Amino acid sequence: MPVSLAFSCIWRALCGNSNLQASGDKKTSEFQRPPLGKEIPAMGIEPILPRKRDFESRASTNSATPAPFLKAGGVFLLETILSSHRMTMRLDKFTFLTNLAAMNITVTGRSGRMGQSVIAAIEAEAGASVHSTHDSGEDLSAALAGSEAVIDFTLPLLTDELVEKAVASKTPLIIGTTGHSDEQRAAIQEASKTIPIVHASNFSTGVNLLFHLTQKAAAILGNEIFDIEVTEMHHRHKVDAPSGTARTLLEILNEETQTSYEDDIAHGRVGLTGARPSKEIGMHTLRGGDVVGDHTVMFAADGERFELTHKASSRMTFASGAVRAALWLRNQKPGLYDMQDVLGLK
Repeated sequence: MPVSLAFSCIWRALCGNSNLQASGDKKTSEFQRPPLGKEIPAMGIEPILPRKRDFESRASTNSATPAPFLKAGGVFLLETILSSHRMTMRLDKFTFLTNLAAMNITVTGRSGRMGQSVIAAIEAEAGASVHSTHDSGEDLSAALAGSEAVIDFTLPLLTDELVEKAVASKTPLIIGTTGHSDEQRAAIQEASKTIPIVHASNFSTGVNLLFHLTQKAAAILGNEIFDIEVTEMHHRHKVDAPSGTARTLLEILNEETQTSYEDDIAHGRVGLTGARPSKEIGMHTLRGGDVVGDHTVMFAADGERFELTHKASSRMTFASGAVRAALWLRNQKPGLYDMQDVLGLK
């Protein structure tokens, strides 16, 4: 059996009845999905939820009603078939979810750009629904009543009340707001002893890979031969600088190079600055237009320069990541997590 046919057979078996015409194979067969409860045992990893449009797309091309997605572990059967063709595949990420009720999520900052994006991202997820929304001046306790999680992309001045009310209602919290004071960070840390919290400066999958790669690059290149500079650019309306994402990058660089944010970060340069100190890390903030978010980490040495860059063109990448974090948080114990935990990068 060709590998492509083997893969398609199992996929159809997992997702419902369908006539399958394999590429390069004139035979057409009917495949039955295995009964629930008889899949390969779960592999102990978190599921990736299908989006609503995935169901709609399949429903429009398949006369049969799509079967419920299976619990984690169902697709492990693929590895057995493909192994006979001397192929190695990582299948532990391709897992599916069954019949769990949609997670009820509260969104703060309803009228803001990110609030609107988060609402749209929730509506696009099969495993989530908008439980309530909230704007400044409204009753936050009422909005949180009965909610399974709250996603916050607002302003630091609203964080204190949010943390207090989330703890009181035992509502898991996803915080995407940046620019918190040290006291607020401490309050978030304390709240995480009672409720699970995902606090991240950026919920984009690509940015979190940038964090991971920056740590690896700094560990390898160091700051003795390579000079390190960080630049970030955002739209004209952003109120904090440097961005929370840039601040996270600097914290990573400080840790890997044994430098200090207070003593070794140069926020721009002007005038007769003299030669660049060897331990210095430059931080440069740009503002203008409608830029969603650009971040670059540069390692410059004599004769070569190495750069890591991420550019976001849509807020939906952050919103979708926050919804993914909320779904992941559903089964977590109280504690303080970030997107590195959600994505399994730690």
